Amino acid sequence: MSKPLFLISFANHDTQPLPHLDREKEEVEKIIIDRQQKQDFEVTWAPTRTAIIEVLENPIKSENLVLFSYSGHAARDRLITEGEPTRSKGIAQLLSECRNLKLIILNGCSTKGQIQELTEAFKKTGNSTPIMVATTASVGDRLAADFGIALTKQLLLFGRFVNNAFDLAISVVDTQLGSEKLKVVRFLDEMQEEGTWGIYGANEKDKTDFTINQVLATTYASTYQPNNRLFKELIKELSNHNTEIKKRYLNAKKIIMNIDPYKMDIYKSFPFPISRRLQRLYSSESSVDANWKEPNFYNRVDRHRLGELLRVFQTIIDILNSIAQAELYSLINKTPHLIKRDRLAKLIATYHGRNNLPGDYAAIEIFKDVVGVLYEQRSLLFTQELALFHEVAKQEFFALGNYFKKLQSVYSTLSNQEAEGLVELTEMKLIQVFRHITFLTAYNLTSVENILLNRRRVQNVTYYHQLFRQQWTGLEPTLDYETLETYLDHSSIILHKANLTELGEYLNLSPFLIDEVLFQEKATVSNLMTFSGLKADLEIYKYRYLIFSNIDNETRKVMFIETSGGGNEIEYQNKAFAEIREEWTNYLTLIDKLP
Repeated sequence: MSKPLFLISFANHDTQPLPHLDREKEEVEKIIIDRQQKQDFEVTWAPTRTAIIEVLENPIKSENLVLFSYSGHAARDRLITEGEPTRSKGIAQLLSECRNLKLIILNGCSTKGQIQELTEAFKKTGNSTPIMVATTASVGDRLAADFGIALTKQLLLFGRFVNNAFDLAISVVDTQLGSEKLKVVRFLDEMQEEGTWGIYGANEKDKTDFTINQVLATTYASTYQPNNRLFKELIKELSNHNTEIKKRYLNAKKIIMNIDPYKMDIYKSFPFPISRRLQRLYSSESSVDANWKEPNFYNRVDRHRLGELLRVFQTIIDILNSIAQAELYSLINKTPHLIKRDRLAKLIATYHGRNNLPGDYAAIEIFKDVVGVLYEQRSLLFTQELALFHEVAKQEFFALGNYFKKLQSVYSTLSNQEAEGLVELTEMKLIQVFRHITFLTAYNLTSVENILLNRRRVQNVTYYHQLFRQQWTGLEPTLDYETLETYLDHSSIILHKANLTELGEYLNLSPFLIDEVLFQEKATVSNLMTFSGLKADLEIYKYRYLIFSNIDNETRKVMFIETSGGGNEIEYQNKAFAEIREEWTNYLTLIDKLP
């Protein structure tokens, strides 16, 4: 069998148009096109009777058909297709010849009678009866459109089982005023009962249920291998930025036979947190999940890999958001008159709602809000590439961000099979994300813990820096030392382009990105944390670990700690807390004073 086929019909009416049908069609098309990135199925759009018949009477196409979906005007015995109505009995007979058909969706008014016709037709041909979704009464145009969009999203974007996808789509519709009379029926047992939407073949007596991904996997021989496409695309992209990768890639005449020789140079190209995530995806184990009892390997098609793919994106957006806010902080320090307060609506609303700051900090929304302002002053930025995210060509990045955000919100509710079905698509989305962030390869991250003054009688003043270089070496960043003729920012994470000995300009990412070594006086291994929330009194700041490494929790609270000895005793963590609080107080005060 060749690729599975979806036959989808949106049929509007010339004299009695459905206003929301075009919206449903537009949204469903977006989801279909999005899901087709895996290239494991084909779609035929058929608004007319002739177009539908052309597919169903073709023996090859009917053999490949796995899903038939209709949205538009309908009745008990007909579909009101464009041009002329289509008699449902004939369509039922044609559909019953499609032996691989798994799902029929009739999203029109009063299609209950067609379920009976379809059931009888499939009994005659002996082919397995597909799961069928239909209605028992008239349905409002808006409700029908919302149901169709939600059902498609759950089936194709989130990989849900059909039964679960149906229930969630009903729940979406049920949020609307006017949906109070909705009643869901299971046609197998309740064919005579009145309802609005019903699903046949997915109840207790008939356990037949599946995900679309399962159907496609059994009918299309996928060649997907975890990491293969991701790392090959990284090699191609980084050949424009990394001289070692470029040399090896060109010497191989741009044919990538083996990824292994490139791996170290790929890891060295990005800031350490991103590199560490990539390394985990490729082969490493982690003690983050499953209560640390058993190591999880992320190079397998399973739930753990999907979770790590999500964490890769979260790490990327956390770093981008930290850079964006650091740029904003620098701008409003130097040129507050150039920035208008009303352009930072999302950021200001987030910080002014300090009592109810969301746990996930809405990083993608804040990043989009801030880069819109940075774009206007891009000539003043240290990372001018960041401002380009505001341009039309970069809007794809935010669409990708919404995909990862939505997937993150449902990840905990996905079954193992549903999660497995989303791994390949999510990896392809991540490839697109990396195409937008290759500019990061031009920058280095360094944690500056402490700075000491070096001076002797006849020696020029130098500054002895204790620091942690956030670049890939194969090990966690450890304490290093650098003597410079000028000093950097104390207790900070800096973003810079050159080696420290040749350092010119740099950007201080604190307090948006901080290092755990600030809280451990004798620490020798760093652990970066990104801001994730604050309390109303500004006395507790929440930070999320970018890389989980032998820690009990994902987040850490930065707060004043009562000293055990009392009196004048000052603990190391309280010194760090005071510095972070001062930074945050200054930043938020500057924002509040914007014109």
